[in-house]
Amino acid sequence: MEFDQLLFKKVSNFISRVKNKPSEAEVKRTIHLGDQRNELTILAQALTGKPLKIITAEREGGWKDDLFLLPGKFSLLPTKALNEQLYWFRIFYLSTLVNHQDKFQSLPVTDIIDKNNTTNQQILETLFNEFPAVEPLYHMLLEQFKWLAEEGKNDVDYSWLFGKWLRHSAAFTHQPKDHSALNGKHALPKPNTELKAKPVDEITSIQVDKKAQEDYTLMHNFEKVETAEEFNGTWRDFDGDDDLKEHAEALEQITLKNTVRVDDETHSVYQCEFIANAQIPESRSLPSKDKIQCFTYDEWNYKTTSYRKDYCAVYPEPIKVMDHDYIQKAIKENGILLRALRKQFASFFNQLLTVKHLNQGEELDIDALTDLVADQKAGNTPNDKVYNSKRKRKKDLSVLFLLDLSLSSDGYTGGNRIIDIEKQVVILMGELLHEFQIDFQIDGFWSKTRNHCSYMNLKQFEGNWHIAKGAIGGIAPEGYTRIGPALRHAKTQMEKQDSRAKWIVILSDGKPNDYDKYEGKYGIADVRQALRELDEQHIHVHTFAIEEKAKFYLPQIFGKANYNVLSNPKEMLMSMSDFCQKILVK
Repeated sequence: MEFDQLLFKKVSNFISRVKNKPSEAEVKRTIHLGDQRNELTILAQALTGKPLKIITAEREGGWKDDLFLLPGKFSLLPTKALNEQLYWFRIFYLSTLVNHQDKFQSLPVTDIIDKNNTTNQQILETLFNEFPAVEPLYHMLLEQFKWLAEEGKNDVDYSWLFGKWLRHSAAFTHQPKDHSALNGKHALPKPNTELKAKPVDEITSIQVDKKAQEDYTLMHNFEKVETAEEFNGTWRDFDGDDDLKEHAEALEQITLKNTVRVDDETHSVYQCEFIANAQIPESRSLPSKDKIQCFTYDEWNYKTTSYRKDYCAVYPEPIKVMDHDYIQKAIKENGILLRALRKQFASFFNQLLTVKHLNQGEELDIDALTDLVADQKAGNTPNDKVYNSKRKRKKDLSVLFLLDLSLSSDGYTGGNRIIDIEKQVVILMGELLHEFQIDFQIDGFWSKTRNHCSYMNLKQFEGNWHIAKGAIGGIAPEGYTRIGPALRHAKTQMEKQDSRAKWIVILSDGKPNDYDKYEGKYGIADVRQALRELDEQHIHVHTFAIEEKAKFYLPQIFGKANYNVLSNPKEMLMSMSDFCQKILVK
């Protein structure tokens, strides 16, 4: 960049910062959504009974699918308390819409909601009937907005109170090509550059027009000015260069409205919370079921309350890389934790159980002996099993660990990589179970649509732990998280075991998703149905959720007592200790 251009850029940025800098009074009364998100999420889920999520809106936001969109920050009202109360009112208002969506399903889509709109009046009436304490809050906020209008001599913008009525997701009819065969399974390495995008309420996924890219006429631009523009229908080739930082300032001036979904290699990430309006079609470049081993499983459709027969194809995947160095490092770094768990296991299994009503033993059972004498005096046939004996516990237990190997495990929580926390958990548990001769198996799963759900066996029940554990160090994230088929395939593995107690332990962020819209209510309902199927076979399930925000939606899927949240290795001891007691005693 030339000196005059650099000087202009610096001056322009300085003026922009000064112009947009808020006053001290505005800073003091500003409420940020990030500070309130956890409390508001809990309130929304409590009011609706649904696994709702709160994300940042482009402006005033609204309700769409399983998402509440709220302003990223708010400072229009004169005090911080009033601005905070606006968020709380919005949660009650939007929750009323969710709870009575059949009644208000034909809402018009508009940018600003008229306070006197008939439908809006019905919503408020329903809200005040259910929550009378909200009515005074509403009128107080209403007076504040009227006061603002009088001060500024403008019309009252009620969209801040009610939000927009957004269209819910519709099916996507385009059929983009699948490029996985060209790029391979490892076409998504860790990006070099990551930036946060501005919030946007809705994003439309569009199909790549390869012919338009090929026909694009190269234009020579002799002005040394570069700009970023929103998509206007002109297609250019994706060169894959990582120049995100260079265009960071230009990207701040545009709104992310259109996206393209491809399998090309990722060099940089532009992060944004959004709602996609697209149903992504299924991957078609898949192996034939006739050529390789394949298992098919049903999938639960909550809308029709019925199964989709043989809907998902599960393919066993071979182990690709062995890494024994990773195992040794993990054991060394978690030595204190391993010793604590080993002590707990030893204490449990070395404790002798009293077995009663035996023909012979080390001590007499006083109660049984009393019954024998009483029967003799009464002329009845006595029971001669009057001895007790101390015996060791039977290790009648089988545990199957199911690792989520999807790309979401390549993220970080609490400063720790999710896949590494998963590996450490199964390595430590594997060491303990092997030492105490408890049967266990370790599997991993990922998916790319219902047509290709991959399932990797890392260690079989009868397998050698010292040989198999090297495979755990070599696993890497890929694909998506279709949990239902993985659970059903794990169930077929567990049904072959004759143990009294059977456990499947899931290590995941707990959020079902896939390339073909396996998410939201549909994905959660399928996972819950798979859990019911396991319960019918007396197979227990426990989840280690490697995600800080998992506590907001995991109870909806697994129940309150069937999961632990791990965001860092320090939480492992308590969580794994609780889990060990559960599987040993049950």
